[in-house]
This record gives sequence, C-alpha cells and structure tokens, in this order.
Amino acid sequence: MSAGSDLDVYDEAKIIDGNYLIGYDGELYEEPALFYNGIAAVCVDGKYGYIDENYSWIVQPVYDFASDFKNGYGVAYKDGYSYIFSESGECVYRFNGRVYGSIFENGYSLIYKDGRDYILDTDFNETRIEPLDYPTDGVYELISENGTIVFYKEWERSEDGIRNVYKQEYCIIGRDGKIKYRYVCDATDVERDIEQHWPSWLSVLSSGVVVIGDMAADKITVVDPDGAVLAERDGLDCFNWNMESIGSYVLFGDKIYDESLNNVFTLILENGEFIPSSDYMISYLGDAEFIESNGEVAAYMIGTDQRIDEASNVLFYGLDGMLVLYRSGVVLNDTPNLVDASRIPDHVDNSAISAYLNGNRLAFDKPPITENDRTLVPMRAIFEELEAEVTWDNDTNTATAVKDGTTISITIDSDVMYKNGEAVQLDAPARLIDDGYTFVPLRAVSEALDCDVQWNEELKRVNITSD
Repeated sequence: MSAGSDLDVYDEAKIIDGNYLIGYDGELYEEPALFYNGIAAVCVDGKYGYIDENYSWIVQPVYDFASDFKNGYGVAYKDGYSYIFSESGECVYRFNGRVYGSIFENGYSLIYKDGRDYILDTDFNETRIEPLDYPTDGVYELISENGTIVFYKEWERSEDGIRNVYKQEYCIIGRDGKIKYRYVCDATDVERDIEQHWPSWLSVLSSGVVVIGDMAADKITVVDPDGAVLAERDGLDCFNWNMESIGSYVLFGDKIYDESLNNVFTLILENGEFIPSSDYMISYLGDAEFIESNGEVAAYMIGTDQRIDEASNVLFYGLDGMLVLYRSGVVLNDTPNLVDASRIPDHVDNSAISAYLNGNRLAFDKPPITENDRTLVPMRAIFEELEAEVTWDNDTNTATAVKDGTTISITIDSDVMYKNGEAVQLDAPARLIDDGYTFVPLRAVSEALDCDVQWNEELKRVNITSD
C-alpha cells in the first residue's frame, strides 16, 4: 500500500462470511459482544441487560433489546418504552418511543416520543423538530448520524420495472429543530444507465459534518451541522464511484479527502491498480471497540465477491482486506475487549426490588420486601451504607443511628420513629423477619438522614441520593 499525508495503513487479508469482527491482531471474532466505556450489552434467555468489566450486573436482563454503551449511556427497550442508563446503571431518562442512531454522538440524539420527533441533548432537554414537508409522490426519512440530523426526501419513477430515483433533497436540522440548510439533487434531465438508481449520496463524518455527492451536477458539497458550507468541489466523475465516510474523512473512489476536500490519501494496491470498482466496492464504518473513538481512526473493508443464499435470501459479502486508517502517533488497541460468555452472571428475578445509593446498587444479605406499599430493608446494612453509626438495645428492641448530629431511634413493631427526640409517624413499622433479621422502612430512615428517595415503579427500584 502507499499512503499520503500523515495517515498510516494496517492491512490484513481475510475471507469471511457472516457477522465477524476483525481485530488489530488480525484475528476473527465471531458474533462478539464487546465492552464499550467498560460496559457491555449482553443477552440472557432472550432478554438484554448491561454488565461491567467485573462481570457484575448494572442493569438486569429484562429488556427486549439494549444498545451498545456509547458516550457514557446505553438505551434499553421494553414494551414500547426507551430507558436511557448511565454508567452506574441508573435510569436517567424514560419515555414512550425510540432513540434513532447511536446515543449522544457529539452530544445529541434523535428520539421519537409520543408520535413526534425531538432532538435530545445530554442534559435531557427536548427540542421538537418543526413540521417537515413530506412528499406525496415519494418517500422520506429522518437520518441521525454522529449527532447530526438530516431530513431526506426522494421522488421516484419506474423504468422497466426498476425503481429509479430522479430527485433527492437533503435538509440539515439544527439544534433548535429548524432547517439550517437545504440541498436538492435533480437528475430529471440527466442521461444515465438504467442500473444507476440514485443520483446522489450522503455521508456524515465523525464530527457531524455532512458530505453530499451530487452525481447529476458532478459536485461534492461539505456542510457543517449549523448549515455553513465548508467546501465544494466538482469534476470528480461522480457517476463512477460510491462515497463513504471514514472517521473524519470521506472516501470517494480511490481517494480520501478531509473536510476541506483536500486529497490526503490514495488507495493504491501493490500491483499499482485500484481493484474495487463501483460494482464490487463494499464498505463498513469503523463503529466497533477495536476502532479508537477519537474520530481519527476507522476501518475500510474491500469486498471482492457477493452472493445470495437462495435458501435464506441473505446477501453475503466476501471480504479480502481491511484498511485501518489512522494518524501517525495514535496507539491502536491490540485486541477488541470481548465479553467472555462463560463469565456472564446469573440474574435476579425480574420482580425483585433493588435499591441504589448515589447510583450504586446496594448489596443486602437479605432482599428488600414490601409492606403496606412501603419498602423495608435490612436495618444494619442500610444504616452502614448511609454511613451512620448504629447501636442495638436488646432489652427494648430499639435501634439507634447517629450521623452528622442527627439521631434516629426505631423500635421493632412500633409505627413511630424518633428523630432527635421528635416523633415521626411510620406507614410501616420495623419488623423482625427471616430468623431475626431486623427490617426497617427504607424511605423513612433515609429521609431522616437528609437523603432524597425516589421510587421507579417500572424498574421496581429505589433511588437514594445523599449529599
């Protein structure tokens, strides 16, 4: 291979079919689960959850699907609802709908909530996308990639039974939900081969910058997420090549360009020929753990064959090369961080109650219970987690906890708790359960020690926050 500028190349020839990952070590990993941000989405008995690198559950596998954990968050789906989880396993946002694309790339996500489209930022502010002009004689979709949202429309006509698009429009949606830039590719009067069905291509770079390749006008246009045109270039013989984003670069034909459309790299094989043509070129974005997430590293796989399995009607691609493009000086991972399936732990009953303190799950030697719609937990465990000093008076069956000048006393089977000598009425008394374990009402003792307590009915989870 030959390289230009400050880009280096890693090349490893492999032939594969199916769902594989190729590591920097050149090894193949079949249908792997990977850790992202130290957390992996795994499936147990058809349900999904999240584990950390210690192979501990941070989100139990009770969901119909869970996304990879990217940019500090993961999204799980169940019964039409989306649940966004933080790295501690806390559900920080829940809504009726879906997240489209990767979560919070460049700080933004596209969500579909209660039948409407919104832009969601990392502070969980929602911005509704303004009503869009849907074509009556074509198709449309909202595209969400790398934190940029593009409204795409196309008009089509049929020629000899082949679907043929003759007009396309791209609208870049700003963070305020309004259209910032509009581009129309009109190939109505352009003569072309019947096999060329689409007159333009769109790619979104890792920075969120949009690259539009207009075959009808033989022009490439680069636009930032706010609608500012960064570069334009024509005369690139657009009909002969596909266009793909590779990290912060765009591949067009056998050349790679930066956001200013400067040619920084040319793919030339050892025999001096660039073999892949528009008929055989197959590419994949480098969206996996073995690719660094700084936008300067990406993978490009060269396809040499494609076939259809008639029994399953599945299209397979035969691959014979992987180019990993990266800036000089970037240290690459030796191997992907794969999940060891044999270490995935058993999970608890879906109906079990869990309690979290400041985002960390509390480990009780006896599970919490409910009584009179109140959650009761083992006394000594919760007092110690709240960093209170606890003593027990066996004669009166009374526990006393002291923390930061606050003293609370609670007696078995009494519906009154005392805080600094003042009586506090309880909805559920402390109880002796399971061979002498003392259970106390979680909310009452937590709030008495100046903690905020919230109940999540969907997850059957108590969230406690202390100063």
